[in-house]
Amino acid sequence: AWQVTFFMVGIPGLLIVALMSTVKEPFRREILNLGAGTGADSSQLSIAETLSFFSSYWQVYSTLLPGFAMEATLSYGYFAWIPSMYIRTFGWDAGEIGYVFGMIVIVLGTCGIISGGILSDWRLGKGESDNFLRLSIYAGFGAMVFGIPAALMPNAAMSLLFLCPAVYFLGFHVGLAPSAVNFITPNQLRGQAMAIYIFVVALVGMSLGPTGIALITDYVFSDTQALHYSVAIFTGIFAVLAIMLLSLSLKSYRIRAEAILALETTTND
Repeated sequence: AWQVTFFMVGIPGLLIVALMSTVKEPFRREILNLGAGTGADSSQLSIAETLSFFSSYWQVYSTLLPGFAMEATLSYGYFAWIPSMYIRTFGWDAGEIGYVFGMIVIVLGTCGIISGGILSDWRLGKGESDNFLRLSIYAGFGAMVFGIPAALMPNAAMSLLFLCPAVYFLGFHVGLAPSAVNFITPNQLRGQAMAIYIFVVALVGMSLGPTGIALITDYVFSDTQALHYSVAIFTGIFAVLAIMLLSLSLKSYRIRAEAILALETTTND
């Protein structure tokens, strides 16, 4: 039955693929022109030119990508173990928590993603060039403030009250992270930048997230019934790491973002 469920959930994706055939390729903007005056095609950069750009801005990328990887790790671990936590701690069955948690993620997780986009557009319009990072930092605080109590509450009802806003804030970085990376990257290099971003986030988040909570449960507490404590500790550690790394990236990110905005203003004029 679960195979059929996966198949049915994937069918709408085919419709989206069909709709993409109606989308026109947009005009390229914010192009890094390294071939000016040489007759070179600035829309195609060599490997050397690509490496040169990323090495020139290593200060921002070296903290930006790990920071978002920490937020992704937090999300992967939290979402992976919350169902088991409710089963072990509150005695819920798998079907019960699956339905409740699934609805929370669908509704509030989606609201978090959309809210992050709306707020970032609004703040960017007000001239806040580093808003992608600041909103991600605030979301990290929110996930920590609500996520830790959700794991430590004495009953399921109180836990759910904190779980709902925690899921909401965990949804923010889903849209903000790739937007932040693309915003400071020239048009021709955004594919490479996103490839690196996805590689780092997937490698770190998907491997360390679920595994981290399991390791804390097995080797710190040596008690499967202490899972809720592991979730709380894990949430605190990775939320703090994400906040610290993204905060370290703020200054260099702001400098790069303001340069992009200045270039766009000049081009429009």
